[in-house]
Amino acid sequence: MKVKTENAVDVFVCAVLIPILVSVFPVGEWMAWNGADVIIYLLWTYLCWFLGRNLIPKLFEAGKARLWSGVALLFLTAVLTFLMSLRNVRFPSETVTDRTPRLYLYQQAVWVLYVAAMGCGLVTGFLVRKIRRLQDERDREVLSREFRREKEALGVEEMPVELLPLSCFYPADEYHQDYLDKHPDGYCHLSPAVFSLARERR
Repeated sequence: MKVKTENAVDVFVCAVLIPILVSVFPVGEWMAWNGADVIIYLLWTYLCWFLGRNLIPKLFEAGKARLWSGVALLFLTAVLTFLMSLRNVRFPSETVTDRTPRLYLYQQAVWVLYVAAMGCGLVTGFLVRKIRRLQDERDREVLSREFRREKEALGVEEMPVELLPLSCFYPADEYHQDYLDKHPDGYCHLSPAVFSLARERR
């Protein structure tokens, strides 16, 4: 999954899906009487999305010790959500009979938004990581074939480089991208013939 696609999913959930779910409930009325509570919970909803999308899947796949850290974090978010749902929010002066359904609706909103944000985050997070692993495996197969070809061509048993998973990557600035196309005469002490050979092998 390309980075642009991942970013598009993040934008869709944060800017479209969660606001749509929020709009189902009478948030305007709640803001008038419990503004601070509503704002805190909306921020909590986005934090749950972030945890489910990024941190918890990473912990689940980082070994047994961190797996339990992920389970504990997921449990902690559920406990905090439960405590938020118990908050005795204020409403306009009404009878207890009129107030009770409104309080239930508020509690339902707390849980609906939590389940939606955390659920979407977890599904997206695990799916993205699975697709990345599939891409990594395909890349490994291609690179392994190239390694074997180079070893056969050189007639050696071992290569002076290792084939390992990428652990750190920083994209080059734009003026470095496709450098040979932008500077056909090469640079520094390297002969232009070297760059011609590189173009042919591309």
